[in-house]
Amino acid sequence: PPPPPPPPPVDLNRARILQGAAWTIPAIAVATVAPAAAAAFNTALLTFNQSSYSGTACSTITGAYVTVTVNGTPTAGRSVTTTLSGGYTFAGGATTNTQVSGTDGRVNLPEINVPYGTSTGTLTSMTSGASTTSATLSGAGTPVYATGRDGNGFFTQWRSIPATAKPTDAWGWFLDGTDLWKDNTKVDTGVTKIAGNTNGGVGWVQYLKGSTWIGRDSQGYSQTFPSIPLTATPTNSWGWFVDGTNLWYQTDIVDTGVSGVQGGTNGQNWVQYRTGGTWYGRDNSGYVKTFSQVPASATATRSFGWFVDGSDLWHDEDLVEKNVSKVVGNSPTNSNWVVYLQGGSWFSRIDHDAPAAFPTTPATATATRGWGWFVDGTNVWSGGQIVDTGASYVAGGTSGTLGWVQYIDSTPC
Repeated sequence: PPPPPPPPPVDLNRARILQGAAWTIPAIAVATVAPAAAAAFNTALLTFNQSSYSGTACSTITGAYVTVTVNGTPTAGRSVTTTLSGGYTFAGGATTNTQVSGTDGRVNLPEINVPYGTSTGTLTSMTSGASTTSATLSGAGTPVYATGRDGNGFFTQWRSIPATAKPTDAWGWFLDGTDLWKDNTKVDTGVTKIAGNTNGGVGWVQYLKGSTWIGRDSQGYSQTFPSIPLTATPTNSWGWFVDGTNLWYQTDIVDTGVSGVQGGTNGQNWVQYRTGGTWYGRDNSGYVKTFSQVPASATATRSFGWFVDGSDLWHDEDLVEKNVSKVVGNSPTNSNWVVYLQGGSWFSRIDHDAPAAFPTTPATATATRGWGWFVDGTNVWSGGQIVDTGASYVAGGTSGTLGWVQYIDSTPC
């Protein structure tokens, strides 16, 4: 048979092309992946130095910063914008801050103002080419201070006294739950049934602690009343207590069948009360006065000899004013006064003197036992004008002719 035909000639150009294609396809694939991987590897990361920051209302948070890193390395020159929410602001009042990171990659943030009251917010930072990062903000409490003022312009704050405390009618004395505070010092615990007053500039309180009645004053004097029953109630007159219908002074029952008891101090420690349909007054010296003309339906004030029967104001045996309301009285040293609302205006009377007016004090206000001091909502009034706002639990007293108030002041930032 004839020999087979020779094989066709090899196309060298085609072989080279196929061979080159086999090598170039993987090279094209690698070139496509490499930019994406590099971008991910070079992404900036923002990190706050804390995950949360907290402060006291109306104070500032300091020391917050955010760090820019690339590939784990702190990076300078990156513009970072940080914003605040929830009422928080940077120093100066702005809610946004933009800075460039330093050589250590940090952006040190300005002081952050914490808003009034209990609050929460967010601190958020962003930079080009990076995900945002956030931290939480919180503010605790209200900037409340125990505050005292008097009619001569004296002003003080007892900043150690807890915001939850309430003032007594004794200057500088406050009760926080069962903790007794004098000025900025907690002086006793486990206290209940407290009453207080101020006599000649000396504030005092009497209270039950456990099974013991205790009296103490601002000059360091203290005594116990071991005979007084635990079921008794203290008055605002030193040494005087009421147990049901029994009236006690120091160690003895001095009258029975009593009701409507009010007490005060005007150089002597006194009480006035009703028994058998008649009003009486007594003091610690043994003096007893009968108010035979005062109606049995009246109510005693904390000013000796002053009573209110409906809208009638009585002094000693006389009906001295009609159509009164909101009557408050006190008995500082050697004088007895009342303040009352009549016909939409505020007036005062001292013993047998003619009435004096407080013409600019709002009719919506309430008088305190501090002469000339009123509270209208949360506004404290004296001398015909508002002297403070944001006040609560206002108590007042009078030393001589000088009226004073103490209260919890929660004025917003």
